[in-house]
Amino acid sequence: MICLYCHKPLTKSPDIFSLFKKPSCVCTGCINKLELKTSEPTCARCHNKTQTQVDECESCALLKHTFECIPRRIYSFLEYNTDVAQLIHRYKFVNDAALSEVIANLIDFDFSRYDIVIPIPISKYRLKERTYNQTSLVLAKLDVPYQDILETTKVVRQSELTKAERLLSNSTFRVKPKAREILRDKKILLVDDVYTTGITVHQALQPIKKYTSEIIDVLTFSRS
Repeated sequence: MICLYCHKPLTKSPDIFSLFKKPSCVCTGCINKLELKTSEPTCARCHNKTQTQVDECESCALLKHTFECIPRRIYSFLEYNTDVAQLIHRYKFVNDAALSEVIANLIDFDFSRYDIVIPIPISKYRLKERTYNQTSLVLAKLDVPYQDILETTKVVRQSELTKAERLLSNSTFRVKPKAREILRDKKILLVDDVYTTGITVHQALQPIKKYTSEIIDVLTFSRS
């Protein structure tokens, strides 16, 4: 076997403890690089790097002012360092779908606390181009049941827009009509790949909140 990130051979010899565990798809060196964290202060809410440790950064304050519904908690696993940026780029834009296993390998989260797990959707155009939804594929690798309750017609990549353009863009997310009753009074976890400005997940939250009075949390694989 090879490491799916650096493509070097995985040379660890099996022992009595590893015989009953799923073999790792990424080497220890790459795990250490991808999980590398800095000691810089952050926003306690969205994990954005700040000059000093704060409970709520300016970006969070703007989102609260802009959107009616905001998540109770925002979870994020990986800092967007050089190696993580390369990982995400290869996974999303070079169609290296095998890297979904690497990302799944780095996520340790109790999804069972929620009634419904919802991945952020991508447009039919983007799905045809990429052939997979980068968020739901990782959930599948984690064996996490999820429901494709949202849909979108958004085509332009968020990474191609400025923050101002993202805020001014109309939300194109909606709850599929047949799924509305499923959301009633359910604890929901909304999952996305990268939290950059937070606008995408906040746009997606608005139609969901119309159908549930319960908590909605957000999980992202990385915080840009």
